Amino acid sequence: MLRILGTIFATAALGLAGGKLQAIYETSGFTERFLDSRETEAELNQQISRAELLKQSVGTPKVEVVDGATHDFGSMQHGEERSHVFVFRNTGDGPLNLTMGGSTCKCTVGDLKQSILAPGEETEVKLTWTAKSLLREFGQSATIITTDPTQTEVKLVVKGQIVSSFTFEPEELALGEIQNTAPVTKKIMLMNYLSDETKIENLVWSNDKHAEHIKLEHQTVPLDASKYPKHKSCKQVHEITMTIEPGIAIGPLSGRIQVETDMGENLEDVEIDIEGSVTGPVSLMGGSSLNTRLSLLDFGTVKSSQGASLVVYLRVQPDVAKSFAATAEVVQFGENLTASIGEPTHRKSSSLFPVRIEVPAGSAKTSLVGPKGNNYGKVLIKTNVDSAGEIPIYVRLVVTK
Repeated sequence: MLRILGTIFATAALGLAGGKLQAIYETSGFTERFLDSRETEAELNQQISRAELLKQSVGTPKVEVVDGATHDFGSMQHGEERSHVFVFRNTGDGPLNLTMGGSTCKCTVGDLKQSILAPGEETEVKLTWTAKSLLREFGQSATIITTDPTQTEVKLVVKGQIVSSFTFEPEELALGEIQNTAPVTKKIMLMNYLSDETKIENLVWSNDKHAEHIKLEHQTVPLDASKYPKHKSCKQVHEITMTIEPGIAIGPLSGRIQVETDMGENLEDVEIDIEGSVTGPVSLMGGSSLNTRLSLLDFGTVKSSQGASLVVYLRVQPDVAKSFAATAEVVQFGENLTASIGEPTHRKSSSLFPVRIEVPAGSAKTSLVGPKGNNYGKVLIKTNVDSAGEIPIYVRLVVTK
């Protein structure tokens, strides 16, 4: 037993000694920052000693960042490096001491050119950053410690947007509701951030349904920096003009403008989404069950034993109402739907033709919930008005027992 206890004590003593030696080895060459006094930037630069600084510190310093502590660089391309110089000024009546604080990991802070400022003096701090974030919104910061009693820290911020090689202004185009009786023209700016100029070789409208009524043109124009300040660093601007010609089909209008350049496959896809709704002398209207922008009628859930019906209206302008004629035909999932057009109600401003869409009692169980058009019911309204053409009504419903 004594031999065992002796072995234990000996091992413990060796462990303590080894630990002490390891601690000395691992901390040698390092200063315990919380026990020893820290030097100021001024002392490190050998401008002035701490005692001299305290001796001369009469009056009260006041820090000011000329042109502000936030710099909005607008936009820059992914992977690009930028820098900005902030100017510090002492507007007080005592010496101002500046010390580097922390910075975010993607922002490099240059050395202070001068860390003690007499009243009225200025110095510079340079921030350098690289746009490596995958997020569109970019922001980095650095902190400067001051001896201004009213502002002991100054947070310097750089912010802006990271853009692709090409970016659109606006980023997507919402047309809202447009009439198909007159041309509608919209302009879109395509900003080129590549170092070299590019040529647009072709513009393509993605939706074949509307292609014959959509005309796309382009030209190179000077950058209007006052109108597009966040794109002030782009190298080239292409102006794209989209003209929607009269007679385009009534109903939802959606698609993309696809841009083909002389860079070929060396670039990511360059395209912009377009959304809107087309109306004309004949338009669709209804209650809360009808989304007129999408021409989508929502029945919700219907019990097969009960069936259901909803009524929407064709609103016809007075100049075509007298000779107006239309038919309603179910062209998708007709086993679950019927459609008919009733007698109109005439008003001064328009005539309303009721369109009754019905889920007959005894319909088979089904789920027509999209999201693609071929998984909805579909009623097609055909009119004798050339500019109205065919008006689709998509039907969303679930039929249960």
